[in-house]
Amino acid sequence: MNDARFDPDFEAYLYWIVRQACDNALRHAGARRICLRGELNNHQVLLVVEDDGVGFKVGEQRNLLELLNKRHFGLVGMHERAAIIAAQLSIDSEIGQGTRVTIRWKRSFPPNTRYSSP
Repeated sequence: MNDARFDPDFEAYLYWIVRQACDNALRHAGARRICLRGELNNHQVLLVVEDDGVGFKVGEQRNLLELLNKRHFGLVGMHERAAIIAAQLSIDSEIGQGTRVTIRWKRSFPPNTRYSSP
């Protein structure tokens, strides 16, 4: 068992990204199955949310201004939260094949420095 913990604000941003991915899968994708897996330790985070929903064209979600224009506020919020905590967010999807949301974060400062906690 891993007892890695992070700053509560950092954990909250991760939670809201994962929650939005699950909400999108249920509301918009018609998913019957959502799988959440991850790895956490004091130096990095990897979280993956996969669903078996209808999927969508990935190209449509890469441009934040276009997402805003099309009122895809959930996707915009996911990208914004990832940027705030300096995490990489990738969304892979194909029509009819479901969606996979991946969040990657790696500590950029060594422990024991003023900025060691996200």
